[in-house]
Amino acid sequence: MRLVLGIDEAGRGCVLGPMVVAGFLVREDRIDLLREAGARDSKALDPSRRQRMRPRLLELAERVVLRAVPPAELDARSLNEIGLDVAVGLIAETAPDEALLDAPVPPGGCARYARVLRERLGAGAPRSIVAVNRAEDLFPAVGAASVIAKLERDAAIDGLSATHGSVGSGYPSDPATVAFLRRCMAAGGPLPSCVRTKWDTVRRVRAELAQEALF
Repeated sequence: MRLVLGIDEAGRGCVLGPMVVAGFLVREDRIDLLREAGARDSKALDPSRRQRMRPRLLELAERVVLRAVPPAELDARSLNEIGLDVAVGLIAETAPDEALLDAPVPPGGCARYARVLRERLGAGAPRSIVAVNRAEDLFPAVGAASVIAKLERDAAIDGLSATHGSVGSGYPSDPATVAFLRRCMAAGGPLPSCVRTKWDTVRRVRAELAQEALF
């Protein structure tokens, strides 16, 4: 029976916490069961629905592999390069017959993205690599990876809130996240290791605080 690997991430655009990438390996004859379980883009599902889905998704999986990329690495390297390296590692580790990915590039670059993956994998590449935009809505295996990655990412953010007080969702558009950054910067000293210091949000908040200090 052919094995299909779906790969997706959560937290790519956040200013706090890790980016979590999930590889969801499933037998081809269980794809329809994944679809029935509701596997799709995690952003389209509320948190309670994602939690309820977890046991069924894990029951259907042959294997689930998670990679959490810490803020320091996200600051130091290109997101696309990190994503490629993680995808290569997940594919090499799970050895699927087909790999399906949500490509973080414009539509015109998807074929090249898949080609680069194949070149990096060399002789270990699966027979088929498909990288497209919105893959989590097209392929249940990618949708399942999206849900699992989001659950892991949410758990990491909950851990940060337990340590630092409310940090919000970690997204730049979240007022609670911005308020946390302001508190950290106003206190002086180095920013916590959970902050992606190279993000524009950090520079913007720092500039706002400096401007406010003038008045």
